[in-house]
Amino acid sequence: MSYNLTKEERETFFNTTEADDYWSIYTDTPMYQRRLKKYADAYPEFCKLVHSDPELGMTTWHVDKKHCDFTLKKPASEKKRRAAAENARKYFHVDKS
Repeated sequence: MSYNLTKEERETFFNTTEADDYWSIYTDTPMYQRRLKKYADAYPEFCKLVHSDPELGMTTWHVDKKHCDFTLKKPASEKKRRAAAENARKYFHVDKS
C-alpha cells in the first residue's frame, strides 16, 4: 500500500544532539529528498541516506554538521522591499499601470 500525502501532511524534521557531529534529517517531502540525494551523490563523505521507506515515501539522512547550518533571516525593511520591486520593474520592463 502506497500513501499519497498532502502538503499539509508532509513533514521534515531536523534532529541532533550536541554530542553528534551530524544532523539527522527525516523528510517525506520530495523536493528535499531530491536535494539531499543530489548532495549525497556529490559529497558522500558528508551526507548519506540511512533509512528509506518507499511504501511511506520517507527518508532519513545524516548530514555532517560542518556542512549544514540553521539560519534565520530577518525580514527586509519596507524601504528595501520597495527598492527591490522598483529594480525588478526596471530589469523586467514591467509597466506599473
